[in-house]
This record gives sequence, structure tokens and C-alpha cells, in this order.
Amino acid sequence: MASEKLNSAIAAIKAGDKTIGLRLLSDVVKAEPSNEIAWLWLSTCVENIEQKKYCLKRALSINPDNQNALKALAQLERPPQPSVEDIAPSLAKPTELVESEISSRLAASQSTASTNPTLAPSHTQSIPSRPTLDTSTKRKQVSSEWIIFGILSTLLVLGIAIIGVIGASILLRSTPTSVVSIGLTTTPSENQLPVVTPTIMRESSPTKALPTNTPKPAPSCQSLAQDYLDRTRSLLIEFGDAVTIAESTPRIALGSIIQDMQRIKRDIAAIPVPTCVQKANGLIANGMDGVINAFIDFMGDKSDTVVQRELNQGLLDLTNGTAQLIALASGQATPAPKKLPTDTPVPTLLPSPTPLPAGSAIVLSDGQRNSWQIKVTKVLIEDTLKPTFSDTIEKAAGRFAIVFMEVTNRGLSPGTFVAFGNLDIQDSSGHRFEENFVASFYAQDIYGTDICADINPDFTKYCVAVYDISPQSSFYILVPGKLVDPYAPRLLLDVP
Repeated sequence: MASEKLNSAIAAIKAGDKTIGLRLLSDVVKAEPSNEIAWLWLSTCVENIEQKKYCLKRALSINPDNQNALKALAQLERPPQPSVEDIAPSLAKPTELVESEISSRLAASQSTASTNPTLAPSHTQSIPSRPTLDTSTKRKQVSSEWIIFGILSTLLVLGIAIIGVIGASILLRSTPTSVVSIGLTTTPSENQLPVVTPTIMRESSPTKALPTNTPKPAPSCQSLAQDYLDRTRSLLIEFGDAVTIAESTPRIALGSIIQDMQRIKRDIAAIPVPTCVQKANGLIANGMDGVINAFIDFMGDKSDTVVQRELNQGLLDLTNGTAQLIALASGQATPAPKKLPTDTPVPTLLPSPTPLPAGSAIVLSDGQRNSWQIKVTKVLIEDTLKPTFSDTIEKAAGRFAIVFMEVTNRGLSPGTFVAFGNLDIQDSSGHRFEENFVASFYAQDIYGTDICADINPDFTKYCVAVYDISPQSSFYILVPGKLVDPYAPRLLLDVP
């Protein structure tokens, strides 16, 4: 049956109808959780990337050498490569800026040198010998020589002063901009480097020195929370997808999904937690623990009331922690954690809704969207069952409740009714018991009942389902299984 659905699903997907393919493949993986091909094709039907990854990982957990699954998973996990334009779209070219600055400085230096030549004495002519003169003539000659010597000395002093000014100007030009801007005022021109104005010599000009080792401001809580949210976002989404899948997975197939949840929790715990995010992170961690423990208790056949309470509390803590983390990352006030209603009445031993009396008919819809009318005609109790075609004996751990029922198809197309996953028995302590396949098969042979397969619309078959129930209880109820609406009608059983 599963192979036929698998072939039909593949044909539907190839024809472009992924909706039908998704529905058929969901049935296949529920019936055969280790069907590698079904998980691989199921990854092509879901739209969410995390769900695709989950399906591919399930296929690889069955066959780690599946090349198609490996390639598809690698393609999904490959991060996009950013371009240079994405990183720095308006980045200027440093070489162009440097070349422009060098050219400007060289032009300014050449202009300054041409307008301020260095003045120095260049008289190297020797004084020719003169004929002997009289005293007055000698006196006039000596006076002229002293005048010329004084002029030359003055020119020499002026030349040295000009050279000093030019040297000081060159030194000031080479001063870094950060230093000049502290206490100096500059007047740049179009083709000339900045020239220092006399205000730099005024002691009254206030100057303030910037610290050379200014400490960087500490990052805000908002930026730290945003960084932590970015690093945990994909893991939180993956955990939510795992919870969604677990809620529709049979009890016996929950082991691998619980392992995935535990792995995600470890990955989040390995990420450093900022101090201001620790409260939100604590709520998230508690919520994950609560959800994981709820599914583990569900596999251990704990009371549905206890399991549902654990699951609801875990999901609420997870929601509260995520809401606080998002608020911190947005710079908003963190909301107060919500709590489960405290005024909810404690559930009684009888589930709600109140079960119908024995002999009543109930209607429920199974996981295949078929509608069935169930009417229990009688219940027998046995400790062992032995078929007519074999010497093997099936023995009950407690005792066998053999439930005879009239099953009527209230749907629109032929269907097969299976009690497993659709109908359970619950005792007064809240313990649930699923159908025992082998015992039901033996009972069909012993009592000659119908096989509830291919029942046409509005047709009825006389079927039997066997449950290994607890030895003693004040009452037993026929309740909806995990594949149907948990609020479907319940039926009180008349157990001898």
C-alpha cells in the first residue's frame, strides 16, 4: 500500500501537482518512517528551506551515502557570496586621492620656490691695486669701503632671515592636519598649501588637546541583542519546524525528531550569551527543555493531561523568551512573560467532552480525511489468543479487551479503517492503550469478523480491534487516537 502511494506521489510531482504529492508522501513517511526515497521526494514538495533540510537529513540518517540528498543539502546550506559593491558601494580609490594630493603639494612647492629666491652675496671680484693717493682721497676711499661693507652685511643678514622664514614655512607645511587643527588657524588658497596666520602666536587663543588614546564606547544592549538574535534565528526556526513535525508524527517514530531538538538546543547553548540577554535566553532554554521532556513523556505513555500541560508550558516559555529577545534587539521595553491560565479547572479523571453511554454511535475523521461512524456492539476479555491456523499464542501483559464494532463509511469514496492511531482505550488513571496488531489479526480469525478494507460509502462492516489494557480500572473509555481530532467524541465501554 505504501509503495503504491509512493509511486502515485512521484507521478503527481512529475506532473507538477506537488499538493497531491505532499499529501501522499506524508502518509508514506507516517507508515514507513525509514523510507529513504519518500523523505527525498518529500523535500521537493515543501516550500520552507528548513523543512527541506529536515527531510534531506532524515533521508541521510537512513542512507548517509545518498548522493542526491548530499548534493541537495549542500546546495541549501551554501551561503550567498556578497559582491564588493554590496560591501562598500561608494568606496573611493585611495591611489587616486594620494596622487592628487602629491601633485597639489609639488605644484605649490614649485610656486613658492620661484617667488622666494634665496638672496646671498655673490661678489668675488678682487680689488685692483690703486696708485698712491693723498690723505683726503684715502679717507674718502675708506669711508666708501665701510659703506659698501655695511650694505653687504645688511643684505647678508636679510638673506639669512629670509632663509629662516622659508625653512619655518616648510616645516609648518609638513605638520599633520590633526595637530594644526588643534590650535592653529589656516587660510588655504586654491593652488597653495595652508599658510599659518599670526593667530598661532597669540597666547590668548584657546587651544584644546584631544586625547591620543580615546577609549571606544561600549556596545549597547540593543546591538548585542541584535547580534545574538542574528546568530540564533535560524536555530530557533529549525526548532519550531521540528516541533511542528513532531506533533503529527506517530509515537514510535519520535526518537529521531527528539534527537534533532536536543542537538539544536546544544547548538544554541554553545553561542555566547550577552549579560543583558541572559533572562530571555533562560526562558528560551527552559522552553526547549519543556518541549523535549513533553515528547519524551509522550513516548513513555504518560497521561495525556500531564504531557499536554508540559508541552503548553514549554511552548509558552519559548514564546516569552523569543518575544523578549526581539524587544531587546529593537530597543524596546521587554514584555512581561505570559503565564498559563491559573483559573483553569483541574481536569477530572473523565476526559472532556463527557463520553457517550455504551452502545452509542460516534463519528470521527481519520488521518486520511475519511469519515467513519463507529458503534461498539460488545467487549470481551481474554488473557491469551490462539488463531486456528497456527499453534502460536499471543499473551497479554495485562488483559486483552476485544472490541467488536460496526464500522460505516460516511465519506465520499471507498476507504480502509484502521483502529491504530484512530481509536485508543483510556482507563480511569489516564493511561492510554493502542491497538495490538497481532492480537487483532488473531481475533479476526478466531471470531470470523470482517477485514475493514475497501469499505464503500454508506456501507458497514463488522470489525474487531484488540487492546492490551490494564488489569483493573473503574472504567474504560474509547477515545480519539493521535491521528484524529483530540476533541472528537468519546465512548464509554462496557468492559466485563
